[in-house]
Amino acid sequence: MGQAMSVASLEGIPLEPMSIRRLESMSVAEQIEILRKDIAAGDMHSDAIKFFIEKYGPLDQVGFVESELGFRDSELVLQLVAALSTSSSDKLVQVMEILKILARPVENKAVISDLGIKAVLEQMAHYPEDSNVLEHACAVLGNLAHDDVTEMTIITNGGAELVLGAMKRHTMKGKLQYQACGALFNLSFDESNKKHLAKLGALDLLMDALHTHPLDPQVQEEACGALGILSEDEGNRTHLAENGLLSHVLKTMRLHASNKGVARETFFALQQVLQPP
Repeated sequence: MGQAMSVASLEGIPLEPMSIRRLESMSVAEQIEILRKDIAAGDMHSDAIKFFIEKYGPLDQVGFVESELGFRDSELVLQLVAALSTSSSDKLVQVMEILKILARPVENKAVISDLGIKAVLEQMAHYPEDSNVLEHACAVLGNLAHDDVTEMTIITNGGAELVLGAMKRHTMKGKLQYQACGALFNLSFDESNKKHLAKLGALDLLMDALHTHPLDPQVQEEACGALGILSEDEGNRTHLAENGLLSHVLKTMRLHASNKGVARETFFALQQVLQPP
């Protein structure tokens, strides 16, 4: 029954306990088959879709997705990519939720990267005022950007500008800031991207996120992580040191002393900013 309440929180429409028991009793393949049919029918608020997002959405379920599910065929991914261009904004959120899950296994990244990145970016450009769409789009991009090729695909198609634009336009939306900071973290490993993102204003926007959401551990963790990676570039490190990153990081360490994720990323950022020129 606890799971029913959790699923209900997604849309405010509770799943019937019988629906949950029926879906849980199915094999993964059977669950996916229902998912495919609902997506094909355009029913992005079905019980099966809400169940899938709630059950497999958390990060600790990545092992399940990779080992039991695998997604060795690309049918579901291709369905979702097609749905990106035909769905209304409320349905887009559900499509991107599932894409975010599917973007974790390595097998899917190439398929989504080839077809899905441009579609996700197009929706970000189409819905610049919809923080919910932008939040979920940033989450998809963050999960995809785990190799140089994908990073560059996102960058060369204007992804950095769209992510930073979302941060600038929706400064008070903590969930969006968290996902955008995470996307910037994964886009910052390439050396040329570090300079490119800095020129676009990423350093100051990440600092703004730290300042605006001091009590949000997710924002603090991801922003500090992204700033740490970007600080590997000497010019970025100098800029951040001159603009108070050290005091921000120390404040975050005090406010979130018991949070392991925040502690890890603040320590990393601290190491970078304190490097000698």
